[in-house]
Amino acid sequence: MPGLRAFGRRWGVASDDLVFPGIAEIVARLVLWIIIAVFYGRYKLDLMLCTSGALVRHFFFGLLLIVAAIIVILASVVYTSMKGTINNPHPRRRMPLLIYLRTVLYVPEFTWLLLGLSWVFEVQRKPDCAENTVGAMQASLALSCLILIATLIFLALAFDPLGSSGSEAVAAAQGLPYNLEGSETEQLFQGVRQAATRVWATRVRLLCCCVASEDAAGAFDHVAGVMRDFFMDTDLVASDIAAGLSLLHQYHDNEELQAFSTNVSSPSGMQELGPELLNAKYYVKFASAAYGWPLYILQHPISGLRLFCRHSSCRRTTREYELVGSEMQWGRHTEAILGVTGLQPRDLLFVSFQNAIYQIPFFVALDHGKKSLIVAIRGTLSLRDLLTDLSAECEKLQVENVEGDCYAHKGMVQAAGYIFHKLVKEGILNDAFRIAPDYNLVITGHSLGAGVAALLATLLHPLYPNLCCYAFAPPSGLVSRSLADYGNRFIVSLVVGKDVVPRLSLSSMEDLKQKIVEIIARSSRPKYQILFRGFCYEIFGSCGVEYDESPIHHSSLLQPLLAHQDSSEDQPLVCTTWGALAGGNVDRWQSHTGPSFGESPSAIESSLITQRPALFPPGKILYLSVAEEKKTWRSECRYQASWEDAMAFQNIRISPRMFTDHTLHTLVLALDQVCQAAHGEAVRDASPNDSL
Repeated sequence: MPGLRAFGRRWGVASDDLVFPGIAEIVARLVLWIIIAVFYGRYKLDLMLCTSGALVRHFFFGLLLIVAAIIVILASVVYTSMKGTINNPHPRRRMPLLIYLRTVLYVPEFTWLLLGLSWVFEVQRKPDCAENTVGAMQASLALSCLILIATLIFLALAFDPLGSSGSEAVAAAQGLPYNLEGSETEQLFQGVRQAATRVWATRVRLLCCCVASEDAAGAFDHVAGVMRDFFMDTDLVASDIAAGLSLLHQYHDNEELQAFSTNVSSPSGMQELGPELLNAKYYVKFASAAYGWPLYILQHPISGLRLFCRHSSCRRTTREYELVGSEMQWGRHTEAILGVTGLQPRDLLFVSFQNAIYQIPFFVALDHGKKSLIVAIRGTLSLRDLLTDLSAECEKLQVENVEGDCYAHKGMVQAAGYIFHKLVKEGILNDAFRIAPDYNLVITGHSLGAGVAALLATLLHPLYPNLCCYAFAPPSGLVSRSLADYGNRFIVSLVVGKDVVPRLSLSSMEDLKQKIVEIIARSSRPKYQILFRGFCYEIFGSCGVEYDESPIHHSSLLQPLLAHQDSSEDQPLVCTTWGALAGGNVDRWQSHTGPSFGESPSAIESSLITQRPALFPPGKILYLSVAEEKKTWRSECRYQASWEDAMAFQNIRISPRMFTDHTLHTLVLALDQVCQAAHGEAVRDASPNDSL
């Protein structure tokens, strides 16, 4: 950090990112040099006896010299890249010069390879040279070409489309438009924003090239805007983020150890949560069933294969429900739904497999055991769903009898509106309640489906006041505070352990970015050591990296997001952090008056930063936290249940479990465990009374 500047542009790697690639190329070049040297030394006399021996000797001798020169330059690059720390690139200030020297050596290397290729054909025409001579030349050429191809791939990955050589773009990327007039600054910043939007829109379109619909263009623009605003004020490269995440993981682990040592008492009272836990355990199977046959086969790999054998016969039967979507897939999906839920075909009232941007598959069914009308919504399972997830801008949601600003996640609002139209406008719920008028409406889903289910329940609550919603692992950036409080009456959200999704929002991502910036500034080790030791820590649980373990506060940021360096002095980078302005920390930012901080960004710049209201998980949150974890080859956890406030999920916790805790498998195991614990408490509390 910041990105390497060479050839008049910024690159997507930093000057301390060349250690491991450089070592890898040195090893490959050294192997090539040794092979050529051994062959040249062993067959030097034999080459003098053949007609084309002089060409072969010249080829190998020249290649030895070129490869040796490249190895020397690469060793210098690696040595220089090891110097300094992430936030102090001054010791690596000579890196661009070394890169230019290395680039110059590509000219003789490429020229020599072309000559070698022509000499190979000439040697082959004269069969007086040994066959192993031609083979050695061909092997040398092939290995050299493979190294060049690997280098081109690395350059393609390191290329930054926004690293323009224009002085205005460079100044904007460094956060230094202070010498310009106000109108010029605004034009400069708007130009950079437009360029960033175009680049991110192109990336999203390439990633989702198979997605084509009327809403695709709008979704691409929304996602591009979100990604632009998040990355635009940073000069972090990918390896900086990896190093910061590794350090944060160790920091969070130390925090938990200290918290556990100071608070060893175990919470009780899960008996009071028993009814909610049992209901959640019951309805989670409907959220799982909404995923259809892919998740069913993943959970039942042997018995699930029967779906592919039976779906053709199922298709010939008369359906007692309405189907929307692919006719080829309906047999497998409905068989999976029936297999997971235990329902009968006549209990399915409506099944939709239609999947597009802002259109999520769902089904409507009657559950006679609980006397419930179930609406189950699928979570993320396609690129279209991912675009819905990433359309994270705020959108107003009109809800009756709710005071305060009502904002929600744009993509999920659109998806909830689509299902609301199907259920209400097309009369699906009216038809269902004519069949079962005394049943209660229950809406459920997991992940993306949980967020859409919570918003759908919010829209339907004025029409069906007795409905309830069980949202399993909903996203954090879903609804404004007023809507979250409104949902306390009828929405129960379940969160397991360190699940990242219930903590994931634009504000929490901004908070994570700020913490990454600070914690890598605290580390006194170079990046390659942080990454290597972090890898050992993740695998073996040891070899962590030393850093200042004092609490992280954004007010103590030492390292910039938008930064430049005075290369004339050996000092850390100076800071101009626009992200603090977006978070409302203007006073805190201005409190730093030391020489290492630049001037405050202008009002024009701060006004151009997108202001977003804070969003939270919906309803009451039932948190299944880890009370005890046994570190074995297979991590075993003991969970405990408690009600938790939404503010507890505003920060992302870095852990290997942040993704596994989001799976339905882990959620079901945790629910089974806490339900058994709650039942055990009930038995223990009831046993004295029974004895009386």
